[in-house]
Amino acid sequence: MDSDEDVPKKYFLKVAKKEPVHPGVSIFMTDDGTIFYFQRTAQKLYVKSEEHEIDAHLPSSIDYICCQGNACYFTTTSKGQESIFKAEFSKSPQKSITVSHFRNITKEEIVHPWGICCHKRRGSTSFYRFGDNPDKDGIILERNEREREGMLICGIHKRHVWYVSKETFPSDSSPTIRKIGENEFEVKTLHWQLYLYYTFRQRDSHL
Repeated sequence: MDSDEDVPKKYFLKVAKKEPVHPGVSIFMTDDGTIFYFQRTAQKLYVKSEEHEIDAHLPSSIDYICCQGNACYFTTTSKGQESIFKAEFSKSPQKSITVSHFRNITKEEIVHPWGICCHKRRGSTSFYRFGDNPDKDGIILERNEREREGMLICGIHKRHVWYVSKETFPSDSSPTIRKIGENEFEVKTLHWQLYLYYTFRQRDSHL
């Protein structure tokens, strides 16, 4: 019989209902605990503080949005040029959201949901997050594109690229994780598939 040290430990999080999230509102939390709220229809990005909403002055309509580190990053398109902007919440000298231009997106880059970009060079693909330096922080994958068919990228964590499968399977199936390369993992879970499908459909409706 295995000892207690050999038995995997289960971790539980205690959660409490704090506030309802209204339809059409997305929530993004930074590493320091700041919560950004985004209303896509109204194109409104804000932080709540003492029951007040502190709005960000957006340069243009937001296409994709994510959090990385202690900032919120989002992409916009103006006159055919895609750009990444950075939003940071400050508590002093007064509570405010500072929005600054981070960088322009090149024509060679492909933008994905969940704050991911990629570009192809000499047969390889480099993936990186909105807040990364494309030349220094990219994760280069040498695998053939056909091996990724049926999968969509959903994130980068600890220098690993994560995908979700577009395949359908019964709702009572357990989620699975499969390593498909040195720096790549595939996740199969029904709920992520539905959320991913909704995100892409939402994005397509704005094209």
